[in-house]
Amino acid sequence: MLVSLNSFAVVETFQDYIKMAGNESLDMNSRWNALMKSANVAEASDIDAIRTFATSKEWYLRNAALVALSKVDPQLAEVEAIKMLTDKALVVRSAAVEIVGQNLSDKNKEILIGEMDKGYNFNRSSSLWIRKQILEKIAQAATEKDQQVFLKNLFDTDKNISEFSANTLERITGKKMDRKKFVQNWREYAKHENLN
Repeated sequence: MLVSLNSFAVVETFQDYIKMAGNESLDMNSRWNALMKSANVAEASDIDAIRTFATSKEWYLRNAALVALSKVDPQLAEVEAIKMLTDKALVVRSAAVEIVGQNLSDKNKEILIGEMDKGYNFNRSSSLWIRKQILEKIAQAATEKDQQVFLKNLFDTDKNISEFSANTLERITGKKMDRKKFVQNWREYAKHENLN
């Protein structure tokens, strides 16, 4: 039987929180919250204990480990997040995108761009929302040299992706298109100029 964190005495130490996060008789929320609280009281020597949850069989603990690591050691969180971009759980991949997207170095931008067309970011042939999330992160630091990414995604079958790409192209190039048939106008321009 799963029990809640509330049924236990007051917890205050890092070790207590880590023990609770690893306690399989506790419910999901209690374990997730315990790992989050561990980050609030963690010292440098405690980081590895949090990191071990990044390989948990439970998706919510992998997710919690990423979020907790981002509080205590953003660089280590980024290292783990890059690995977790391929996680089988969409929620974990989404948290990984958030963390990788906080440091949009050229390397991280390339990593995120590479995730756009991975099979696990589709449900059969339908685009999953994480693809737009990835594109939004890239767009935050996009310059004219990133045009190709957005030109390519203008032709994506996911309307959210193609519209977002057209809006980003307008912003980074300064080129204005008629808002009627906005995406179509950008597609025609890209074909005419042999940009795609």
